[in-house]
Amino acid sequence: MNFFCSMDDKVSNPVSTARQKARKLRITGSIFVLLGAVTAGAVYWNGARSRDMSDDPSMAGYDRPAQRQRWWNDLQQPGTQAAIIVALTAFVAGSCFYFARLLDADADP
Repeated sequence: MNFFCSMDDKVSNPVSTARQKARKLRITGSIFVLLGAVTAGAVYWNGARSRDMSDDPSMAGYDRPAQRQRWWNDLQQPGTQAAIIVALTAFVAGSCFYFARLLDADADP
């Protein structure tokens, strides 16, 4: 029975470590794509169903500041919010896939 470990047992293979990190990045990117699509869909569906308060007489004075800030009104639209979520998700997932590809390229001898 050998109670002593050799140096080969303690040193991990850098190629397999890079491939493991690349695999984790691909999984993370895939999770981001899935969650981003679900979140964007939920935001759009929930926002499209909400009642439009612009015609309500009790809201007469509350929309004046929003009219001065056109971009803020656009950001409150469910389609715009869903597009922002999709864009950010695509950026994060694309970054994960890109860095995974770089790790795979470094792992190949």
